[in-house]
Amino acid sequence: MNPLAFWRRSEAMQRGFESVHEAVGGQFEELAEVMGRYGLELSREAAGRRAGQTREEHGWVPPEPVQAESSDSQNLRLVGD
Repeated sequence: MNPLAFWRRSEAMQRGFESVHEAVGGQFEELAEVMGRYGLELSREAAGRRAGQTREEHGWVPPEPVQAESSDSQNLRLVGD
């Protein structure tokens, strides 16, 4: 996405939001442990509610869940060193 495409700023904001939401969700336990050291508590339920509120405020549709690829699809593989 062209960062200068002002007319697509809402789409860019949603992509950034969903990217961060996914990254935090994927490393939730590790982040909760680190934040706990500073007296902060993370909650998956609260994060999910807040994400829903943010999507609703901006009129964003939640992304489709990623499906596991079938065994007959092509997969990337590392070739050589």
